[in-house]
Amino acid sequence: MKKWPIVFGFALLLLTINDELVAKQKKKNESDAFPTVDFRYSIPWWQTTVSLPDDPDKVLVGKEGQIFADFGLSRGPRGFNTFIHSDVVGGTEWVSQSLLSARVPILRTKRRAGSVDIIEETFTVIPSEHNNLHPPRLVRLGGEKRVTGFDGPKTKRVRYGWAPPQIACDPAFQDAAVSSDGLIEYALAVEKGPVMYVVIGFCEGEVAKKGERPLNITVEGLEPQQVDPVGDAGQNLPVVYVFQGNDRNNDGKIDIRIKGVTGSKNPHPMCSVIWAFAEKVPPLERIIAGLENDTAYAFANCGHERLPRRQYVSKITYSNKGDSTAHLTPKILAESDFVRFDRMRNTLVIGHNTHCQTTLIASIDVNSRRRFTATLQPFTLEPGMSETLVLTINRGGFETEPVSQHEVTSIQKNAVFFWEKKADLPYDKIQVPDPGIQNMLDASIRNIYQARDIKNGLPAFHVGPTHYRCLWIVDGAFLLEAATLLGRADEARAGIDYMMSFQQADGGFQLKDRYWKEGGLVLWAVTRHAFLTQDQQWLLQHWDNLKRVVAWIQNLRTLEGAADPDAPEYRLLPWGDIDGGINNYHKDERKGEYSNIYWSLIGMKSAIQAATWLGENETAKKWQHQFDDFYATFQTAAQRDLRPDPYGNIYLPIIMNDALQALPQRAQWSFCHAVYPGQLFAQENPIVVGTLNMLKTTEVQGMVFNTGWMQDGIWTYFASFYGHALLWQGEGQKAVRVLYDFANHAAPTMVWREEQKPVGQGHEEVGDMPHNWASAEFIRLAIHVLALDRGDELHLLEGLPPQWLGPGMETALNGVATPFGDLFLNLKIDRTGETATLSVEPLKERCKAIVVHLPGGGVEQLLPEKGGQVTFHVSSNEK
Repeated sequence: MKKWPIVFGFALLLLTINDELVAKQKKKNESDAFPTVDFRYSIPWWQTTVSLPDDPDKVLVGKEGQIFADFGLSRGPRGFNTFIHSDVVGGTEWVSQSLLSARVPILRTKRRAGSVDIIEETFTVIPSEHNNLHPPRLVRLGGEKRVTGFDGPKTKRVRYGWAPPQIACDPAFQDAAVSSDGLIEYALAVEKGPVMYVVIGFCEGEVAKKGERPLNITVEGLEPQQVDPVGDAGQNLPVVYVFQGNDRNNDGKIDIRIKGVTGSKNPHPMCSVIWAFAEKVPPLERIIAGLENDTAYAFANCGHERLPRRQYVSKITYSNKGDSTAHLTPKILAESDFVRFDRMRNTLVIGHNTHCQTTLIASIDVNSRRRFTATLQPFTLEPGMSETLVLTINRGGFETEPVSQHEVTSIQKNAVFFWEKKADLPYDKIQVPDPGIQNMLDASIRNIYQARDIKNGLPAFHVGPTHYRCLWIVDGAFLLEAATLLGRADEARAGIDYMMSFQQADGGFQLKDRYWKEGGLVLWAVTRHAFLTQDQQWLLQHWDNLKRVVAWIQNLRTLEGAADPDAPEYRLLPWGDIDGGINNYHKDERKGEYSNIYWSLIGMKSAIQAATWLGENETAKKWQHQFDDFYATFQTAAQRDLRPDPYGNIYLPIIMNDALQALPQRAQWSFCHAVYPGQLFAQENPIVVGTLNMLKTTEVQGMVFNTGWMQDGIWTYFASFYGHALLWQGEGQKAVRVLYDFANHAAPTMVWREEQKPVGQGHEEVGDMPHNWASAEFIRLAIHVLALDRGDELHLLEGLPPQWLGPGMETALNGVATPFGDLFLNLKIDRTGETATLSVEPLKERCKAIVVHLPGGGVEQLLPEKGGQVTFHVSSNEK
């Protein structure tokens, strides 16, 4: 008989912390099988994006109606450099906040001041063509490739107040472009052929000694040149360097690259300002003084990302609901790295990029250099009367008269028309009869595109608009799959190409150090996209790169602990970064673990399937042999490490030998991925059955509790990992219940934070918001409960909720991508609510069978090449 180790520490912790919450949730689950979407588990505070799709200007609105912009450029409220908030003297009471609709990000914030209801509607003014600047001649390219910290990447590309210059000079020398990935790159647009004089200026405010931050500068047409601004001029002193460049490759631009020097004390480059002159270089002292900016062919203040011209409006309506006269004095609170009042134009100048205009300002109270309060003229409201105030917020050099009360209604209607009719977003691929779920799907799609950026002319899907404004391989793999499922294959391919650009010389990927799973994630992401689009030719373009990834994984199995017969990870992988709840980077915590093993196995399995599909039979055979050995070694280790949770469920900890004695559920995200999409286990595998049963015991508010970074917290989109694993195991109704609980952890504005506390347990929060890995996961789970590919079969309606079978209801997938071609599915319930008809169009690609799961149990099969219909009685669910 095997003797199971009992870890009393985590058992006691679970029993004392979880019992009451678990029992309470289980009781609720029994009485309320499928709740409506009412955001009952919302985080206490939230923020929502109002920006246009792909817009570089990410502007958000807080729960109380605050306007936030310029995230990460200084230590302002919640990390934003620019903050604007309307209020009234004496304060207000918050009532609610909502969107105009799921597809229209007009934020409606309701507050109350005595008998007066205040409704503030904030939105982006849709720009006309003449409101956009012509493309600047000198633009910065790319973004941060790898800047990581405890809570994720810090995409700080610029720093305000970088240096206090010690001589009179152009103000641009006060700030700087910075980079933590070792490269600052600009492109100077030119006509074919001419020579251009490029003048690059620096004012070093961080390092003080010669040789601490040398820089390698390459201007197209010239050999690289190394400079040392501190060595040549000194700290906080401007210095410029002149280069005579040309468009050597005739692509219409001159490339300018500023790189840190590997091995130096500070290898991260910086740059203050760049000029380009077409004919001759003016005296350098005049350039430094800023006296030749107007004569320059191009000019870039590197410390200020050049924003598009944008206008935002807050329409504030005050309505007296009482029986007596109300007296109100509006005020505006503003904060940035500097604030001032331009009395001539009645304009609040808020930092470098923002002007705020409204009706006559009565007084200014300067709280500090960064903050002031503008008090407006008071007014009175008789009972039943209303008054409207309009705040006009101009950014990126937008110059116009403030929006008037007469104009604001038509401007708002134009914004609604844009979002409902003109925004090119893939809304109509999924149609469900529950408006709460449909709204969450539409909002998730919109949030993904609002967080997206255009980099080097290509769409770059980003996890969020603030902390996580970049693309990790793990998050990106699922964001790109969601885009592909929705029919945006070309956009997803641009993201995959960007992902593949990080492949190292040894064939691997390490955007995060010792995050070995990135190789497996790339293998899965690329092959999954190829299967979903049925495009072998595209896959062949990446095939050599994928072969190198497989070889890299195999080599990892020969390194460090994987080569030590006494190490628990012997013949598996060296210890690696787990993420998602366990930080094993401390010297005494570097233990063998399974998260990187799971994803490496998933990647290899995906590569084998792709090799077979391409007819690369010898390669497939070789990889299968390697996979079989890897998987057998994993199974042996797993049997050694299985142990019981406090309820007797036999589960596999993420850390080998349970060396850190973490909570059983902690960081089990990669296990869920191993179940699906990894498909590493048979349904009856004891590892899967026991570990999923362990996760079920931890549920709070329908979600796995305490699995992520937050102590006693909920990782919102872990719901999808969990729901997919349940779905793969045949628990479709449980999976769709998880979809509803996932939706109810969103804020009322249909956005998620990465992690939050259960309701009533605190205000702590982790990660970005809106968090668009969460958005992608909601889309994925909603699609897959309706249509899931299982090997060479397509299974339909496994997770169809019973409340979608009401009279007249309709559910449809309109061209959702599958490995068997685009799926067109329609389920209609007749007017009596008694009969349901499922129609499926023929599939074009290889598929053995279409398996329809009837709601009352049992299945019906359709021929893929013919499609067809299945009719069943809703009341008895008999075919």
